[in-house]
Amino acid sequence: MADIFAILTRLPPAHDSTVVGTDRRRTLVRHRNGCVMLQRLTEEIAECYRHASEARDYAKFAHDPALRQDYLEMERRWIFLAHSYELSEQLQDFIKVYRR
Repeated sequence: MADIFAILTRLPPAHDSTVVGTDRRRTLVRHRNGCVMLQRLTEEIAECYRHASEARDYAKFAHDPALRQDYLEMERRWIFLAHSYELSEQLQDFIKVYRR
């Protein structure tokens, strides 16, 4: 993980958040405000962040500007879906607390 933190200082904030690194159940995410968080994720959310990371990697190597933009948009959509799952989980946790 130390190498990932070194990379963070060179990454411009692209969207609301940028996936910096991911493994099976944890993802390192850099948010627009510069905050970096290691998140423990459910499988659905982890999968979204993995796809977002792949899309960003494809964008880096795309020679066609239109294709590059498509991959960056795909990354944005995967991150949006991950955020939707996260919000859903937070609401479920909130509801559980107040139902007791």
